[in-house]
Amino acid sequence: MTESYNDKLILEYNLSSHQMIHTSLIGLAILCIAITGVNEISGYLLYIFIIGITILLGIITIITFSRKGFVKVDGKVFKGYFFGKNLLLKKTIDITDKNAFTILKLRKKQKMAFFAAANPDMAQSFDCYDIAFLNKKHTIKEVVLSLKKEKNSKLATEFLSKNTDLKLEIYSPDFS
Repeated sequence: MTESYNDKLILEYNLSSHQMIHTSLIGLAILCIAITGVNEISGYLLYIFIIGITILLGIITIITFSRKGFVKVDGKVFKGYFFGKNLLLKKTIDITDKNAFTILKLRKKQKMAFFAAANPDMAQSFDCYDIAFLNKKHTIKEVVLSLKKEKNSKLATEFLSKNTDLKLEIYSPDFS
């Protein structure tokens, strides 16, 4: 069964810059271990070792530079993970019992690892735009995607409005 991609929206990197630095350092450490390990291995094991390290570094690169967004496949909208313009993985978005979505603007903080000795409370503060699906009374919300740029949240709003039956509403829960 082939899938037809009618529409896709690639938005932001899946990892924050801080997380990208950490995964890059892990890849660099693996590369250093591989370079020192090459001298100890000979014969066909050397080729297996090089192929294994190459695959591992490729996976780390893909994870580091993957992006998130939405994709419409055969009339259904999925949360997608992309590398470049290629779809790597799609996750089903459950919109049963949901008739609206909203954009929630939140202020979040991320603690910086490895800076604790110099400044124990070092944290980066940023705005976050959460795309959440809502039920009729807005009492149940399901956050589908978190974005850091307001422009990208507007693009996601247009994509969801165009490709689903959900309507953009202001979040206002009715607990009555």
